[in-house]
Amino acid sequence: MQAVAQRPRIERVDSPTTPALRLRLRGAGRQRSAASFSLEAIALGLLLACITAEAAVLQVGIDDLDEGYFLQQATRIYRYDQLPYRDFESLYTPGLTYLHVLLFWLHGGVWLLGARLLALGGRAALVGMMYVLARPLVKNPLWAALPGVVLLLAFDDAPVRWEPHPGWLSTAFALVAVWCLTRGISARWLVAAGLAAAGSYAFKQNTGVFILGAVVLRCGLNRRALLPVAAFGTATALWLVPLAIGVSDVKLLAGFVGAANVADLFAPPEPTMLVPLACLIAGTVVLRRRATWLLLAGMCLYLTQFPRMDTLHLVWSAPLLLVVGAAAMERLPRIWSALALACVVLLAWPTMTQRVDLVRTALTDLYGLELPQATASDLGHAV
Repeated sequence: MQAVAQRPRIERVDSPTTPALRLRLRGAGRQRSAASFSLEAIALGLLLACITAEAAVLQVGIDDLDEGYFLQQATRIYRYDQLPYRDFESLYTPGLTYLHVLLFWLHGGVWLLGARLLALGGRAALVGMMYVLARPLVKNPLWAALPGVVLLLAFDDAPVRWEPHPGWLSTAFALVAVWCLTRGISARWLVAAGLAAAGSYAFKQNTGVFILGAVVLRCGLNRRALLPVAAFGTATALWLVPLAIGVSDVKLLAGFVGAANVADLFAPPEPTMLVPLACLIAGTVVLRRRATWLLLAGMCLYLTQFPRMDTLHLVWSAPLLLVVGAAAMERLPRIWSALALACVVLLAWPTMTQRVDLVRTALTDLYGLELPQATASDLGHAV
């Protein structure tokens, strides 16, 4: 039999099996990966630069109101073995106070810079969680870094006020709870969210309760909501029960459920309050269902602002709405995004300029701090 001649195989030049084309595709993929890695590094570098800039002026200024308030409470425990809520009043749950006591014990005495370092670490944890939550919503990592940059540059007031405040760590824990439910609503993530909400509550009660409320709403108010509530209750009972026994009169713990003088705490609204509200509207219109959970949690967190409706408290109430706003801005025409950023800068300009003015003014050394001469003179006479 005559052998049947086989037709020669012809490879198309543009076929994916062509070695040359495979090499070109591989090279293009590497270039895209390298470009993405570079942008990621720049985005994280921006956040690190903001934290480093604040660390560089850690010894500048004095926050005589809040630094005096929070450090005095820790000092009364450290030096005189007093018990919060029994021997002195406090507006917040005791997590930060006991962390300050631990710092004093490690340092061997009252340590103002240690309290500032702890607050700086809280800032880093907060903007880090903001980046983690924003990254899946945006293509360009620079947009994921924008919320943290705005928070640290436009809303934070250091070194004018260093704010060794429980809000830094409380809000960071709240964002961990939110992140847990971006991973899923299985039993383990619900328990993890409840534990994170308990961590938030240990530092600032309204933030912990409001974010737990958001978690419960995310569950749809069904039996699954019992998991985060049980985790929250168990973790909180570990420190609350011994404290209640030590205090003996549970009425002294009324602040844990919001018993506070709202009139004394009230601060009138400032124009910067419009920023998170604009982010809420933009996120609702532009992102729609893609950011439903972040919008819900963001609104709950924003409610913790009341009754202090000033710029500084936005650092603890607005982070999630800033994340949603940045994701919405990436999808808008560039001209609108640029105008939105310009409005943020304009609204926050007074806060930004007073920070720069303090660093540029003539400073004098007093007890290891660099203070304006008038402040140093007043404190010197007081001491």
